[in-house]
Amino acid sequence: MSLGSWTTRLVLVCVLLIGGVVVWAYNMPKSKPAVAGAIEAGPADLAKAAASGLPYVAKIGSDSCIPCRQMNPIMDSLARAFEGKVGFYKVDVYRYQDVAAKYGVRVIPTLVLFAPGGSVLYNHEGYLSEDALTELMRSQGMID
Repeated sequence: MSLGSWTTRLVLVCVLLIGGVVVWAYNMPKSKPAVAGAIEAGPADLAKAAASGLPYVAKIGSDSCIPCRQMNPIMDSLARAFEGKVGFYKVDVYRYQDVAAKYGVRVIPTLVLFAPGGSVLYNHEGYLSEDALTELMRSQGMID
């Protein structure tokens, strides 16, 4: 066999393999976009939350704080569970020191529970489990 025919066959096989991979990738099931979790927030976001007509929870903390990081998936989970009923926000204490001062933050994480309109219902210093935060929200009339 001549060198030209081997080259032609090799090119043909490569083209068929690449085409097959492209068709396979195109026909792969598309994943659904994930439902958003808690929103990284600053003062403007909290002002919008107050005007939204919904109760909301702000976790004031930092990514350098272990209990704060442990609360992130809890906040995200509750944001998905109560989407459209309660807002969930994460505020970086070092970036938004004015927010921390406004709500008297002494320990992080601090959770501030707000009524619709923005009045403070409750402040909690420290970590809370998902069940404990859900119960606290219930006790403050934020959820049924």
